[in-house]
Amino acid sequence: MNSIYCMKNITILVFTLIILAQSLTAQSKVKSKKRGTTISVNQNTDLKLAQQYFQKGEYEKATPLFQKLYEGSPTNSYNYRNYLKCLVFQKKFDESQELIKKHFKKKKNDPSMFIDMGYVFRQQEQPEKAEEQFNKAIGKLSNNNANEARSMASIFNQLEEPEYVAKAYLKGRELTGDPLAFAYELAMTYKKKGDYPNMISSYLDYVQKTPQKVQQLKNEFQGLMKMEKYKDVIQSALYKKVQKYPNELIFPELLVWFFVQEKDFDSAFIQVKALDKRLGENGMRVFDLAQSALIENQFDASIDAYQYVIDKGIDNPMYVNARQALVGAKMKRLQYDNEYNDEDLRVLEQDFLSMLDEFGRNEKTTGTMKRLSHLYANYIFDLDKAIAILEEIIDMPNAQKQMRARSKLDLGDYYIMKGDIWEST
Repeated sequence: MNSIYCMKNITILVFTLIILAQSLTAQSKVKSKKRGTTISVNQNTDLKLAQQYFQKGEYEKATPLFQKLYEGSPTNSYNYRNYLKCLVFQKKFDESQELIKKHFKKKKNDPSMFIDMGYVFRQQEQPEKAEEQFNKAIGKLSNNNANEARSMASIFNQLEEPEYVAKAYLKGRELTGDPLAFAYELAMTYKKKGDYPNMISSYLDYVQKTPQKVQQLKNEFQGLMKMEKYKDVIQSALYKKVQKYPNELIFPELLVWFFVQEKDFDSAFIQVKALDKRLGENGMRVFDLAQSALIENQFDASIDAYQYVIDKGIDNPMYVNARQALVGAKMKRLQYDNEYNDEDLRVLEQDFLSMLDEFGRNEKTTGTMKRLSHLYANYIFDLDKAIAILEEIIDMPNAQKQMRARSKLDLGDYYIMKGDIWEST
């Protein structure tokens, strides 16, 4: 009996000890968790305070905070770099170098160590030593590692070393074997340096690799083209690209765009005509250029471009549009220049009549007919012919309502000019 009683007591005691142990373990975990949370909160508080001091330029106050954060997490590059900057800004150069050596003790060939050393020398106004360290860093870049080059360039950028940002990218380009690598990054770097010729060249590399970004290039170039000295640089760079990469369409197209921006439509016509012939096109891009030239009152270039499309033959889908546009351009030139003689008027009249003989007088040629009536009424002063043409348009059942309405208004004016007030109403 006593044996059974003892066994019960032992079982109860063991069970109690297990519960007690579980309770203590749980409490320990809670305390540990709270302690971790407390540490995390303290770190965040220190970081925010350190950042505030740093931004205000109070480096003496920021230094111990970043030091504490760095020592608590030596692999955190943000804390390390800001700690280093605090020391440098206080001209504590010996301490700065000791920090760098300590940080890179186990990775002495890390390129970042040479960059940081160079940074300290730069702040000490020892440019030769700084550049020696920077060049060592670039020499540590390895083959086929674009990310390594990009990371190094980023560090140089943070240190306001644009020349070495460019060198890092160029070395990375060389090592990866891609002549267009880092084109955009280089364009932005050269822009920051104020090295616009190299920026232009790099931007052209960029659109060669990513043609869909051409509008971005145009936006940048338009700003540069406001400065006369860079217009020739852009034009020369484009010609070089056209010659070096004859199969890349984007460069002759950009050259056309450049000439249009400069309102040099004669040069643009030469380029766009070459493109049309090379690609075996139907003259659409030449026709579009003629339209742009006409808007800018560049009549010779416009007329030459329309004529080029016409010369492609009657079977060309752009033939009719070009024929109509050509006589329209000649009419606009006459109105704009206001310098003409009777022979000029007769030649233009024959151009209109020849086109109407070829395509007929119908709802598709009412625009040409109306322009001819304007020529008769206001330049040749043959009101009867002008009136007859307008009446013909008005009587066309398939003519557009708007065209017929405008023709009625002109007809009223011409009757008044003729002195027939009653017919004008």
